[in-house]
Amino acid sequence: MSGTVGTNSSRRSGSIGTAASGATISASDPAIDTNPDGGIGTQWANSTSGEFYVLTDATAGANVWTNVGDGTGNIVPWAYQGSNYGYTAGGYTPSAVDTIDKFSLSSDAGATDVGDLLGAYGNISGVGCSGETYGFSMGGQGYLDVIQKNAFASDGDSTDVGDLDEGSRNGVGSNNSSYGYCSGGQASAGGGTAGTDVKNKFAMASTADASDIGNLTQTRTQSGGGSDPVGGYGYVCGGGTSNGTRYDVIDRNSFSSDGDSTDVGDMTSAAYRHGGASSVTHGFTTGGEESPSGTYIDSIQKYAFASSGNASDIADISGLYGSMSGQSTDSHGYWSGGGHSTAWLNEIEKYTTASDANSTDVGDLTVARKTGCGFHY
Repeated sequence: MSGTVGTNSSRRSGSIGTAASGATISASDPAIDTNPDGGIGTQWANSTSGEFYVLTDATAGANVWTNVGDGTGNIVPWAYQGSNYGYTAGGYTPSAVDTIDKFSLSSDAGATDVGDLLGAYGNISGVGCSGETYGFSMGGQGYLDVIQKNAFASDGDSTDVGDLDEGSRNGVGSNNSSYGYCSGGQASAGGGTAGTDVKNKFAMASTADASDIGNLTQTRTQSGGGSDPVGGYGYVCGGGTSNGTRYDVIDRNSFSSDGDSTDVGDMTSAAYRHGGASSVTHGFTTGGEESPSGTYIDSIQKYAFASSGNASDIADISGLYGSMSGQSTDSHGYWSGGGHSTAWLNEIEKYTTASDANSTDVGDLTVARKTGCGFHY
């Protein structure tokens, strides 16, 4: 009998199945939106690089291609959480600094100085924006309107890529894979004493200015930020004003449609100067200041992305601090720097997001500072 005999699962005489398919051979790699008819188990060979992939998760538009050859690197959908490095940019020491520190998210170690901001700035967004290839910091001391970015592929100084809708400081960032958001802060209007409820949105893939797309439920500054690209929302937690007002509200803004934020829950106490981090399922805040007299808290608070509801106090950081920068992985939240009215910290601490436990000290920044900007990849 001539021809190719494929599968013969029924094992009956004369029953010949379909011939097994070989790998797709292409001069390029597959992509997350390459959706083959064969589904899970489909093989793909890159004839240019020699890399060989197998489809291990067949989710339309979000496929996972696992590299099974001698090469490295899987092809996976972008995720907000980092796995390589965290960054802390700028801050006060008590004078402002331009230092950009970088530390490992895969092993506990101290940071290294890898570049400079455009100037010596404090009061930058405590939680910045963490894109696929760049980290972003927004605003800062002097009520800046600048949006700065840093390339993850190469260490170096920041570059100016656009402007916020108005000059501000102490806003908070959130983002999905396409757009960054800077919400709230203190605006340049009114001599800098006025807070703002403006939400700025900018495209992370292009050099362009931000646009005003809506408002928070409260005018506030120095909030904690969270990002849930899977669910399609960014979060702004707590915050306050320069006259001493403190808020406990948790705001949520849609990534899919511009407009005002909605109040979806409360923190355990009204406070500002939080750090922020995000797992795949929850948002977290660390520390904060409860009163203008300088009463700080040491709580780690957690709130669920999937359901509107209040935060819960699940653990503690190492002291009564605020004004720290935040970074995230899929298993841990980080806070770096920070302090209180008379202290500036160089600590890098992490806490597990899968179970409720206190944060632990895993390294040091090169410069003690607070009110810097955190991002990761």
